Amino acid sequence: MRRAAAGALAGALVTLPVVADAACSWVLWGSVKFPGSAPSEPTPILARDTREECEQRRSDYYASADERRGKGGAGQESFTCLPDTIDPRGPKGGSR
Repeated sequence: MRRAAAGALAGALVTLPVVADAACSWVLWGSVKFPGSAPSEPTPILARDTREECEQRRSDYYASADERRGKGGAGQESFTCLPDTIDPRGPKGGSR
């Protein structure tokens, strides 16, 4: 009986990260770098339910950035999709 319960628990722990990942949203982050300066802090632009939706919008934003650059835009824009559990700006809050 204990062996069966341990096996069921181990199986649940192995599949838990997959279920958690499937339930999260994806956030499109953007930043810009101008010549002679450091890149701006990443800014959340939008959120989507799936990574595929986020990546499609990322492609759209890169196409828009290329168009702006062709019209004289000076900044190099960068976009990335991350799960909503990851903040590329780093941890928030201070230590006590």
